[in-house]
Amino acid sequence: MSMPMVVVSGAMRLDLPGEDDSAITLALPGDLLGVEVLLGQLPRSRGVALVATEVALLGPVPQDQWLALLGRQLLSARQRQMHLARLRHGAAADRVETLLGLLEGGSCPGSPTSRP
Repeated sequence: MSMPMVVVSGAMRLDLPGEDDSAITLALPGDLLGVEVLLGQLPRSRGVALVATEVALLGPVPQDQWLALLGRQLLSARQRQMHLARLRHGAAADRVETLLGLLEGGSCPGSPTSRP
């Protein structure tokens, strides 16, 4: 059985294999990959690095830390979906700036988590 991984740096596009190769989401630093294996399922997405990217095996996580880890992942996924929604609307220059912000630092310009 595979082990989950975490994105250490960079950015990955996650696709559904065998589909039309349209991206389903982005994986950025701190995001977990392959969590399905913990539930006995096969991973459902394929990752393609968009920039130089480092991933690492997550390794064993003590049982009492799983809830906090998965909670952070859930909040991160929700925020990521809001950021990706911003890529679908507005002026092209604003959308490009948002995408570059995500690829550089994992946050959108003008969002509460963006860097100064």
